[in-house]
Amino acid sequence: MSFASGRRKLLIAAVLSLAALPLLRAQDANDLDNYRWRVAGNWWFSHPTGYFGLNGSNNYFDVNKDFGFGSYSTFTSKVDWHFAHKHHFLFMIGPNYNSKSDTLNRTITFQGQTFDIGAQVAASINSLDVEPGYQYDIIRRDHGYLGLEVDFNLLHTTASLSLAGTVNGVRGTRSASNTFWAPLPAVGPVFRWYPLHDSNRLSLAGSFRGMDFFGYGNFMTAHADVGIGLTRHLNIRGGYEMGSRLSIHGTSDQIAVKLTQGGRRPVSNILSASLRKRKRRIQMTRPATGTWTGCRCICGSAVSMEMSVQMDIWFRLTLPSPKSSTN
Repeated sequence: MSFASGRRKLLIAAVLSLAALPLLRAQDANDLDNYRWRVAGNWWFSHPTGYFGLNGSNNYFDVNKDFGFGSYSTFTSKVDWHFAHKHHFLFMIGPNYNSKSDTLNRTITFQGQTFDIGAQVAASINSLDVEPGYQYDIIRRDHGYLGLEVDFNLLHTTASLSLAGTVNGVRGTRSASNTFWAPLPAVGPVFRWYPLHDSNRLSLAGSFRGMDFFGYGNFMTAHADVGIGLTRHLNIRGGYEMGSRLSIHGTSDQIAVKLTQGGRRPVSNILSASLRKRKRRIQMTRPATGTWTGCRCICGSAVSMEMSVQMDIWFRLTLPSPKSSTN
């Protein structure tokens, strides 16, 4: 192949690629999950289960068997920055605070303090989970995506017991507490699917992320929900949320934790909003001379809908003009 022939083929390929660029950009207008920012607030009922105590001993308390912790309302909030076609930066925060007072039906020893049978004791569990993360969409189509999410869970959990009444007529002041803090990574699949042909008013979403810590313990979190769009930028969701399941085995002198925060999401994402990209308006002109003079692509700013960004893509492709008839 001659050098001139190679240059011609390279030039043709470049021109065709440039000509197709506006059409590729225009495909974003058909993406039902087309957004730059998504902010979600999830309200849900959590039902905690588990225990806190020393490994291999009776020095523990069970949140359900000893205190009958019931369901309570809490929330999680999440920010999704969709900064590139298949890339997301995520930040989520989930507080879980619950307490319950009950009369003990057995003697409990916790953190060196003994709480006798018949004593009225208040138990509290405070857990705060802060999760920066990253998501990569392995498969992304107009009707949804299947991706891989990696989170770094900064989990801070405090369990405490304190006397809440009198014992044998004497007011008690005994209390004990322990705080567990650990940065726990988790990784797993995440998906969203819009089953309707040309509408994002109905969606199915879910995720599962977890990590095993090689005999020390494990951590996992998951959710599944159905979303119904109320407006273009507002939707509600309902489903199931396993906020976190933490299991730390501990040692003979360190606290062991097995705590699950999971429950229903009857109304979720009530504050969800997506700032979407505006549909591109593509203008192409072809003069009678047979020459394509340009292509202009105008789109809205993804952050401020009041602003617009204009991108001009210019190219010239000369076409042979039709020969005039001599008859």
